[in-house]
Amino acid sequence: MTYITPSELNVTGWSGLLVWANVVTDQWFGAMILLAVFLIMFITLIFTAEPPKAFAVSSFITAIIALLFRGIGIIGAEPLLIAIIFAAIGFVVIKKGT
Repeated sequence: MTYITPSELNVTGWSGLLVWANVVTDQWFGAMILLAVFLIMFITLIFTAEPPKAFAVSSFITAIIALLFRGIGIIGAEPLLIAIIFAAIGFVVIKKGT
């Protein structure tokens, strides 16, 4: 299978480059970036806060990034929905814990 190569005709800025990378990786690039952001933030925050708070904060920030990615067309509806569900679970865990 041949893929298009990035050029000034099909890549106009950072968002175009990210969309191109997503096309080349069969729509996995944006989802894996979100997963990496979530894991890095969660592991970092777990050392400074309680695990439920670390989960809530990292899932909320990941959901915001997912909304931005959806706006420029890097991810589809499924990763956005998963990020929003994780953020909702994080809010429930925080509310239940207090």
